[in-house]
Amino acid sequence: MNTQPLSPASSADEHTLRLAKLAAVTPVLLEALGDPSGRGPLLDLGCGVGEPALTAARRWPAVVGVDQDGQALETARERAHAQGLDNVEFRQGSFEHLGLKDASGAAAVSRFGLLMFGDGEAGARELARVLAPGAPFAVAMWTGPDDNPAVRLGVRTLERMQDSLGSGPAVPDIPALFRSLASASTVKSWLTNAGMHRVETTRFEGSAEFADVDAACDYLVDSGGPLTGFYKALTDKQHDAVRAVQRELIREQETLSSSAVSLRSSCRIVSGVL
Repeated sequence: MNTQPLSPASSADEHTLRLAKLAAVTPVLLEALGDPSGRGPLLDLGCGVGEPALTAARRWPAVVGVDQDGQALETARERAHAQGLDNVEFRQGSFEHLGLKDASGAAAVSRFGLLMFGDGEAGARELARVLAPGAPFAVAMWTGPDDNPAVRLGVRTLERMQDSLGSGPAVPDIPALFRSLASASTVKSWLTNAGMHRVETTRFEGSAEFADVDAACDYLVDSGGPLTGFYKALTDKQHDAVRAVQRELIREQETLSSSAVSLRSSCRIVSGVL
């Protein structure tokens, strides 16, 4: 089991916060893919605003990032240009329809996207389709609220907000929301049925450090994952109510020795080869 602190996060900028929280798992994922020397393109599936594609592009000869969010892809391209990386490209596609050629990837990586959203079985089949024979893959997936304090904060916030939003957006159905966090055995069956071999699962634990409770609340809203649409539909008054609940829950759940807050999280890393 890996345990590492994640990069400090205190800014309310959405992309900065997301990348800070997720950064520590990136080298673990890339290490699982082996030596990139002389190999074909690495596929980053669900790359968002460009990670881990941009980090990988410093080692891999070529990288292709895929995401369904066109705006995020524009940000990714801007970041690649700013960093002088000309060996990475970004394309639009979904996990079930990546829009890539058969057997075009020498390896694939996905950080909290593939096999978590949409049709997991179809995503596994699409992963197998775009990988070359013998190509490795490594996928990071959140664990559920029972053993993931950061996810549990989101669940408990929803539970407390069920009857208090009035005419606001419907509170997401909690069981449905976390159905995407399939068990390790289910994910393994998806991958093996799609033709993958040597499928293994390891656990990775980390934390995101914040200057104070308000900064932690900013993070929870700005990097809401499947809750993003719900948070964005709130009025200012409802948003304030959500933050008040989050502040209370953080103080209840986390042991605070000072004003600083450390939000713990846990994920699974699933790896194997085609």
